[in-house]
Amino acid sequence: MEAKMVVNKERLIMTVLVFLVFVSFASAAGIPLILSKNSEFFTEGDNIIVKAQVNNVLNYPVSGKLLVSLVNENEDIPQAIIPYKFNLKRDENKQIIVYDDIIDKDLKDGRYSVNVDLVLDGQRISSKSIEFKLKDMDMEFNFALKTCGSEPCREEKNIFVIGDDVFLDYAADTTELEIQAYLTGPSENKEEVVLPHSFKAEKEGAYILDTIASKQGYRTVTKKEQFAVIEKKSVVITSQVCNANKICEDNENHQTCPQDCKTTAEETELPVKKKIPYSLYALALGILAILFLIYYFYKRKTQYRYS
Repeated sequence: MEAKMVVNKERLIMTVLVFLVFVSFASAAGIPLILSKNSEFFTEGDNIIVKAQVNNVLNYPVSGKLLVSLVNENEDIPQAIIPYKFNLKRDENKQIIVYDDIIDKDLKDGRYSVNVDLVLDGQRISSKSIEFKLKDMDMEFNFALKTCGSEPCREEKNIFVIGDDVFLDYAADTTELEIQAYLTGPSENKEEVVLPHSFKAEKEGAYILDTIASKQGYRTVTKKEQFAVIEKKSVVITSQVCNANKICEDNENHQTCPQDCKTTAEETELPVKKKIPYSLYALALGILAILFLIYYFYKRKTQYRYS
C-alpha cells in the first residue's frame, strides 16, 4: 500500500513538472519577443534606440516584465538591469523602448549588445540580444594647419602675392600620423599633396587645403585652411597732414596742425574781457547816492541862511 502511494506521488510530481514545462513553452511561443535598433554604427553624441516588440497570441491576458542590460565584448562596463513592466490583452501587440541613450565619450570602440529577458510569473521565458558597434570613440589629439611664406614655418600668413613661395605644414601633439591632404586652387582643380608641401604662387585666387589626420587608437580629425594669392600688394598713399608753412590749409586744423592753425582768440589777439562783479556796481551806486544827499542838504542849508 505504501509503495503504491509513493508511486502515485511520483507520478503527480512528474505530471506537475511536465505541465510547468508545457506552460513555459506555450508562454514562450505565445509571447514572441522581437528586438530592433535605429542603426548599426554609432559614435560620440549619437542617440541609440532599441525597441522590443511583444505580441500576446495566447487566449488570455498576460502580465510580465522585460529585464534589460548593456554589455560589451570585453565585459568591462558595469551592468545595470533595468526592468520594464507590461500588460497585454488577448491578441495585443506592444512596442516598448527598452534602451534610449546618448553615446558618451567615455565609451570605447567595439561591439556592444543590449540583452532583454522576458519574464512571466517570475520565470524567464525567453532571452534575446541585439548588437551594435561604436567607432571613432578613441583618444583625441590636437592638429592644426599652418600656411607660411618660408620653411620652417615660423610666421603664419594667409595672403600671398604672385611669385611668392607658399609653404604648407601642420602642427600636432602626437607623432606617426596618417595625413591625407588635398589642395584646391582657383580653377577648382583638386590635387593630393604630401605635407609639408611648398609651391610657387603663380595664379591669383582663393585656395583651400583639406586634411584628414588619423592614428590608431585616436579619433580622426578633419581640418580645412583657406588662403589667397593676389596680383600685387596694396599700396597705401599717405599725405602729411601738417605742412608747417604758416598757412592753415583745407586739410589742416588746430588739432592736427597747431603750428599753422590758431584758435579764434589767437587769430584776433584780443584780450579776454573780465567780468565786473555786481558788488562793485552796488558800491558805486551807493557812493553816488551819498554824494547826492550831501549836495542836496548843503544846497538847502545855504538857501535857508541867505533867506
